[in-house]
Amino acid sequence: MLGGSISEEDYNFLVMPKLIKSPKYFKSLTRGKFILHPDFIEDSVKQKAFVGTSKYEYGNPNFDCPLVQRPGLEELINGPYACRQAIKHCPQKYRDGLFTDMKFIIVCSQQDKRKIFSEVIVCGGGKVVEPAFEEAALKREKINYCLTESSITGQQMKLLQACNIPIKNVKFIYEYLLSSNLMNKV
Repeated sequence: MLGGSISEEDYNFLVMPKLIKSPKYFKSLTRGKFILHPDFIEDSVKQKAFVGTSKYEYGNPNFDCPLVQRPGLEELINGPYACRQAIKHCPQKYRDGLFTDMKFIIVCSQQDKRKIFSEVIVCGGGKVVEPAFEEAALKREKINYCLTESSITGQQMKLLQACNIPIKNVKFIYEYLLSSNLMNKV
């Protein structure tokens, strides 16, 4: 009716009735996709054509849709517009997404968690390097961050510090994407 299609991989809009920290939400942030309130679809169907997105885009100053308030919602609301604007205004810096030219080591005790964080990083143009804790390899790879949700050994920590690789909790990914000053990030 409207001429759009539904796709898991190749899409411009993600319609979310309830904003949650999901892999799809974070992948959409990394690529600067429009993340919209479902009223976008309803109003488009009523108009028999796609309507403008600004009123429906989470975080957009023109957003005008009803929301049920809950703790943590505000940071999820602001992320989509901020990420899309960062990509729009810094196309060279974020040419492949918000992790363009960034390299990470991820140390997680659960493989499925590591896989999810890896997918988000790679979707955003970054690279995840296998955690080979050898000084020459770490320096050669030019790792930006070591992300961990489990403890790393004292020896690994010393090696990372010697190579000037910051150690962050895996939640850094959320904090990075949901920050309001992405255009100033390195």
